[in-house]
Amino acid sequence: VQSIESLTKFAYLLYYLISDGEKELTFLENLAFEFLESEKWEVALFAYGLLLAIPTLMNIDKAMYRINRLIAQKHIDGLESTKDEIERFDVSGMDNRFVIAKKLLLEEHKEVNELLKVAYPEQFDFHMIQTWPIFIEYRKSEEYKEFINEHQTESKSSRFWLPRRRSGLPGKKYG
Repeated sequence: VQSIESLTKFAYLLYYLISDGEKELTFLENLAFEFLESEKWEVALFAYGLLLAIPTLMNIDKAMYRINRLIAQKHIDGLESTKDEIERFDVSGMDNRFVIAKKLLLEEHKEVNELLKVAYPEQFDFHMIQTWPIFIEYRKSEEYKEFINEHQTESKSSRFWLPRRRSGLPGKKYG
C-alpha cells in the first residue's frame, strides 16, 4: 500500500515537471518534505533531485531544495560521504537560515547555538527546531539541551521537551 501511495505521489511529481502550475509546485514541495519528515530518505533524495531539475526555479528555492536533498543524502550515505559537497555549498550573502542549515548539516552544533541567539524565534521558532528534519542530529546533542535550558522560561505558550526519539510531525517546506 505504501509503495502504491509513493508511486502515486511520484506521478504527481512527474506531472508537475511537464506542467507550469504554481499550485502543483507547492503541492510537490510539500510532498517532498513529507518524504523527508517520514524519513523516506531515498524517495526524498529522488524527489528533491527532480525538483532541482526544474529550470525556472528561483535561487532561494534551489538553495532550499539542495539543503533538503543533502539532508536525505546525508542520512543515506553518512556525514563523511557528503561532507565535501556540504562544505562546497556557498551560503555567503544568503539569509541566516541557510548559514544555520549548513552548520546543522555539518553537525557544528556549538556554532548553531551561537547563530540561534540571533535567529530564534524570528527565523526558527521552537516548533521548527522540534520537528524539522534538518534539526534531527541537533536534537540529539548536548547543545540542544543547553538551548532548551536557556529558552524554556521565555514562553509559557510553547511546550519544551527533550525527545526520547526523533519526532517527525508536522512541519513546513524548509528543512
